[in-house]
Amino acid sequence: MRQLRLRGIAPLWPLVIKPPRSALDNNLLKRIWLPSGRIALPILGDTGSAQEWLLPVLLTIYVGYCAVGEAQALVDAITWPR
Repeated sequence: MRQLRLRGIAPLWPLVIKPPRSALDNNLLKRIWLPSGRIALPILGDTGSAQEWLLPVLLTIYVGYCAVGEAQALVDAITWPR
């Protein structure tokens, strides 16, 4: 996880797309899209921190909520014409 936060990953490896100079002037983009072309997520905090655990927990809750909604819509679509 440390690599994703600090050094970043190359999402299109072996293709490296470096950011344009104008993107490096923006502080937020500079922290996310590194000059080496890698993408980093500095929002996660230190390894084992509450921030690092909160993101996957919230994503799991959201995906579960969407899955239940889709399942309910499927059941309604199957049973509606009766």
